[in-house]
Amino acid sequence: MANVNENLALMSIVGSLSIDILSSIFMVFVAEYKTHYGPPSISGRHPSMILSHVCRQWRQLALSTPLLWSEIRISTPKYPYPHPPASRVPAQLALQPGLSLRGPTETQQQTYLQEVEEWGRKVAKLRRITETWIPRSQSCPLTIQLYIHLPNPNNTPNPLFEEGPLVDILDLLCSESRRWKAVNFQIPLSGPASPLGKALYLPLPEIPHIEFLDLTLEVARPPDSYQREIFTQITLLQAPLLRSLKLSRFTGTVLTLPVKWGLLTGFRMSSIYRASVKLQDALILLRKCHRLVRCRIELDPRAPGSGNSDNVIKDQQETSSVVHLPLLESLSIFSTSLLPIGLARSFSLPSIHSIEFGGHQSFRPEWLESWGKSLTVCSFNYALLTPSALHSCLENLPHVTELRLSGHGHGGRYADRDVALTKEILRELSPTVTYARDKEVVEGPRLCPRLERLYCTLAGHPNDFTVKDLVEFIVSKRKKGVEIHSESPDSSSSQNHMHAPNDNLVAGLKDGPVKSRMTTLTARLQFVSVDILIYYRGNRHLQTVARKER
Repeated sequence: MANVNENLALMSIVGSLSIDILSSIFMVFVAEYKTHYGPPSISGRHPSMILSHVCRQWRQLALSTPLLWSEIRISTPKYPYPHPPASRVPAQLALQPGLSLRGPTETQQQTYLQEVEEWGRKVAKLRRITETWIPRSQSCPLTIQLYIHLPNPNNTPNPLFEEGPLVDILDLLCSESRRWKAVNFQIPLSGPASPLGKALYLPLPEIPHIEFLDLTLEVARPPDSYQREIFTQITLLQAPLLRSLKLSRFTGTVLTLPVKWGLLTGFRMSSIYRASVKLQDALILLRKCHRLVRCRIELDPRAPGSGNSDNVIKDQQETSSVVHLPLLESLSIFSTSLLPIGLARSFSLPSIHSIEFGGHQSFRPEWLESWGKSLTVCSFNYALLTPSALHSCLENLPHVTELRLSGHGHGGRYADRDVALTKEILRELSPTVTYARDKEVVEGPRLCPRLERLYCTLAGHPNDFTVKDLVEFIVSKRKKGVEIHSESPDSSSSQNHMHAPNDNLVAGLKDGPVKSRMTTLTARLQFVSVDILIYYRGNRHLQTVARKER
């Protein structure tokens, strides 16, 4: 009875809320279901649908709030395999008489046709939901996400795949293309005249408001001429207001794309899937993108000129001009081949604060020598570094708050134990306690004094590293009200030069003749995620230790 009374009291409170407050609560409720991949797929379990089925009042309010319906994510079921590939047939069945590995049996064919019919029913249901969903968004700008799944990009589907309800869904979305603001398409194409490609080639007057575009095109073994024809004719790339572009599984020459590069503020390209992107092409492209704020580019290690261990940037025509990106804040470079020496000096990045290097060979210390003191977020792989080079890299990150370090090498191997993050480096990442004038003083860490979030791999012999060392590191970084003993700018001491206060902090200190002052220069650790690589009887055993503090 007490629970019933509590629920009735809660209902009376909700019923007394104004329409504006309740609609705002609805918006927050729906936003809670968003993930890294975007909003939830449209279905009967979508939070907007749930809200519209609580009561009559809530339904009227939900249907009159178009923002609840302005994000449309459609994910089709995976199209069925025509028959199991020979590699998937168990060895016991392969020996049975009457079973052919060259094609489907009659039973398999019947099963396949039933699966295709079931797929068609599910897609038809998605079409009906889409027909209901779009009118509810009224005149709001639309966020469109359409994922059409094939079981394999090289699979040739039934012709019915490109007919019927799937094309109807595309027609419904294209009919509202004037309201598209953010578009994310994953579409398989069987040829230049594929009905599924109609959304890519809309006339420019029909797409006046697209600002964000994310394209993933599944093309089964396309010839080079077909690749160029597909990408160079995509009108979505020419949208007049396009500001952010992401190309996944790109299969073409990036410089031939009809994009207004000078208008982009965000660019991300995945080029490791049947692609050939040269380093020189990437530099030429980036010189055109002078308004970039965020950039992630993936270089194909198989492409000539993408960089190798003996490659050095020299004063050549294609690399002599500096890539000046005055607004760039975040840069991510992925490559499994070693970037050439001197590449960092080819960039001018006055606003940079985040750098990420993906791949076990893509990082060189020169990047942190040039830009480390400006970074608050940094990620790199130390597998090819010497111990002194790793230490120097960490010294060049005095303002970093989030640090991601990996020791993974080629083929899953880890960096040599002498190069790994050991307890000695953990100690230099931790504050140290000293005493001055009978008062306990905590001196800032020599390395990364502002570190708040750490993701790394710790490797070494059990005698060299213990979990206790990790616990001590976490405890030392979690102390409240830590006071840091740092030298004043006019001090000649070399011990504390890595955590000297910045100009704004110095300006706020009281004037005085003393050379050392108490300031709060270290940050409390908020999150640490560590892979501990332990050597046990000559074998490596990988454990994961994670601790999250808020």
